[in-house]
Amino acid sequence: MRAGSERVRRSPYSSVGLILLCRLVGGLAGVRGLPAQFGKPRSIAHQRAPPGAVPLRTARRALPAGHDFTNALFQDFLGGALLRGLMFLILSGIHTVQPGPRWPCSSSCEIYHGFDIPPSFGYNGRYPKVGGHCIMTTFYLVRHGNTVWNRDIRFRGRTDLPLDETGLAQARATAQALANVGLAAVFASPLKRAFNTAELIAQAAGLIARPLPDLMDIDFGEWQGKSPAEVEQEYPELYRRYLEAPHLVHFPGGESLEGARARFVQGVLKVAEMFPEQKVCLVAHQAVNRVLLTAVLGLGTDAYWRINQDTCCINVFHYDPATYRFTVDRLNDTHHLAHLG
Repeated sequence: MRAGSERVRRSPYSSVGLILLCRLVGGLAGVRGLPAQFGKPRSIAHQRAPPGAVPLRTARRALPAGHDFTNALFQDFLGGALLRGLMFLILSGIHTVQPGPRWPCSSSCEIYHGFDIPPSFGYNGRYPKVGGHCIMTTFYLVRHGNTVWNRDIRFRGRTDLPLDETGLAQARATAQALANVGLAAVFASPLKRAFNTAELIAQAAGLIARPLPDLMDIDFGEWQGKSPAEVEQEYPELYRRYLEAPHLVHFPGGESLEGARARFVQGVLKVAEMFPEQKVCLVAHQAVNRVLLTAVLGLGTDAYWRINQDTCCINVFHYDPATYRFTVDRLNDTHHLAHLG
């Protein structure tokens, strides 16, 4: 159940009473074949035409020959309106409304509407208000620039690699793209490849980059520094599971995607509380961004491989503290890098 929603307790006799009332009023209003579903007419396929009826494609029910079609439609309209009015009065009298739970359920997430924050993430529920209404934070989530291991394709993890020449050029282009959006702060993973990217972005915006340990890359444990081929040779079963069901994998000597996700979301919520109704840039890693965006989109970490994150791509999303929900504007945007080839 989402935050702010309500539970409705029904009287045990309300359903039977409503059915009888619908039947009675439907008969009085001249509406034939009316089902007990709030006055909603049945489809033509489920109605039987009376003897001598002339089938009309535009009519909601078959009409006898010579019957006034306009008058029938008016009766249908009158019956439906009367039904809805009476049912509203009855429902307001026999129902008691109680407030729902404070925290929304993560199972109510919808990909187009964002991610409900469940209490397991540890957020304290406090959010800023201005003039009595809640305000959102806009995030520009960036992946760091290219490194040597991006070309060689290795599990980078916590290995502290600097940007190469290509990565520096990508970071400068990203800084130029974000220079005039009105950033209030720039946070980054403490690892060099991310923090160096953040420093260039912050400099272009007249800010100072700040480290955010919650955005540290995933700990791949014994896989760190190895190529996919090496990992597949040493851990064939686990590597196959990583490709097919990454949410079920706990990296040997490291962490899991599920465990890391709580850390990433917690970091974002901290920043949102610090910078209400402002724009903030976060610079992190491919795996971090993928996992974080599954949360933003209301997906599980089993969707890890469905989200691409190119080097120095830009993602834009918002967090609404009033509803504990994220919404997305852009994903994996790299148009600002087009001139680099």
